[in-house]
Amino acid sequence: MKKHLFTSERIIFCELRTEDYIDILNLRKNTHVRKYLWWPVDEWSFDLQFREMLDTQELEIYFILRNKQDQKFIWILCVTKYHWSEDYELSYEINPDFWWKGYASEWCKKVLEYAFWSLWLAEIYAETQEKNIASIRLLEKLGFTKKDRLIRFDEWQGVYFLEK
Repeated sequence: MKKHLFTSERIIFCELRTEDYIDILNLRKNTHVRKYLWWPVDEWSFDLQFREMLDTQELEIYFILRNKQDQKFIWILCVTKYHWSEDYELSYEINPDFWWKGYASEWCKKVLEYAFWSLWLAEIYAETQEKNIASIRLLEKLGFTKKDRLIRFDEWQGVYFLEK
């Protein structure tokens, strides 16, 4: 049984478990979701990625969000090390069935609150392709400000920052 970390009116926030493998693999294979993601989705590569996700380091966490009514997988939201630095990053991959429903900022706010008050982080980063307007709008709505831009994975990325 999954450990529920917390809930909202419509959502259950759970810890990542091995049973989530298929849901996340299907999410990452979705062409709409893939539009702004760089990593490969072949089975071998995904197996490695998923094992790394399960073996998170101290202060890192992957949240699996499910619909409270039918337990349908909605998205994965995580706080992990920001690339190869000592900083932490908020990142997310959302099931397209739940795009444009107005839930993303509510869910991210809960996870940011958790990161700041339970993980004791003082600041957090987020990085998104400059082409990903929906993600940029979400980050700005959450209070992130653009700190930098860089080329990573052959695309311009905006680097955003939020302090506690």
